[in-house]
Amino acid sequence: MINTDDPTNASLPLVVFRLQDQEFALPIVEVTQLLRMVALTPVPDAPPWLAGIINLRGRVVQVMDLRTRLGFTSRPPNLDHRIMVVENGDSILGLIVDAISDVRTIPGEWIETSDPSSAITNLVTSVARFDDRLIAILNLDTLLSNAQEFLLSTSQEELAGPFAEDDQDQSAVQSILTGRARALATASKTETASDDMTVVVLRVGKEKYGVAMRFVSEVRPLDQVTLLPGAPGFYAGLVNLRGRIYGVLDLRRYLGLAEGEPVAKAKLVLVAAGGIEMGLRVDDVLGAQRATLSQFQPLLAEASDRPGVVTGVTPDLLSMLDLEALLADPALVVKQESN
Repeated sequence: MINTDDPTNASLPLVVFRLQDQEFALPIVEVTQLLRMVALTPVPDAPPWLAGIINLRGRVVQVMDLRTRLGFTSRPPNLDHRIMVVENGDSILGLIVDAISDVRTIPGEWIETSDPSSAITNLVTSVARFDDRLIAILNLDTLLSNAQEFLLSTSQEELAGPFAEDDQDQSAVQSILTGRARALATASKTETASDDMTVVVLRVGKEKYGVAMRFVSEVRPLDQVTLLPGAPGFYAGLVNLRGRIYGVLDLRRYLGLAEGEPVAKAKLVLVAAGGIEMGLRVDDVLGAQRATLSQFQPLLAEASDRPGVVTGVTPDLLSMLDLEALLADPALVVKQESN
């Protein structure tokens, strides 16, 4: 999890969402899915903040009414509400929000500690101020601990009760929400991912590339890089971050793009997949956007030097990178020469 109190974090990619007329955020690495609102199954004797549970591909997930938890007036669910699925380790929770505002990277200098006198100070780690906006960054650990405490006091039989069904007098909105919930319960992993995912948009030369946000752990300016003798030409070198050494892949060279003008302030994007962590050198991080897999059209094999890594492109020329395939590429293995 990103520590927003750590001044070494030069920037923080956030999912910004709205509750009533206020904005809140969570680091994008903690948000695994953005779902359309669905019907919820109520839980007996639940605390006021627990709106119910959903069946997420066979997994029971508690859903928190974030309005109630933060002291706002609760509202009935509607078709425009979103459920943000957040995870930390083995803990998972759904959060009902009014709307997703945007997904963007916030420079560290815009982030400050929260007001300790606030009534929800234990739920807010820091605040971001920019462009006349005030965004409260929430403490996911506290939200998850609330859910975990109730989970431990509730039998699995209560949580695994019958799924919410239609009533004859059910409203049209609730009928649609119930239909969505049934589809979510039976969806495959691929189908759910294609419904909605968040893509971090990278600029490399004149091209734009997208990576699924679940693979991104940090974005920061790329400072001093130590050259790695004997490494392939697409390696920029090594960086030391808080005592940990990361290999840095120059994405422009790796993808076979033409060399352009030197970039004064390149960005380092730390990614992890399949047990492998690495830094990507990119010219800039443009933010993030929601996308569906169906938006990406397959590429011809000859259209890319890395056809297994660049998996598709949108009509507005955003190319999707498969981070799992990239980090598993045997070409990334640095072979040491023997004396």
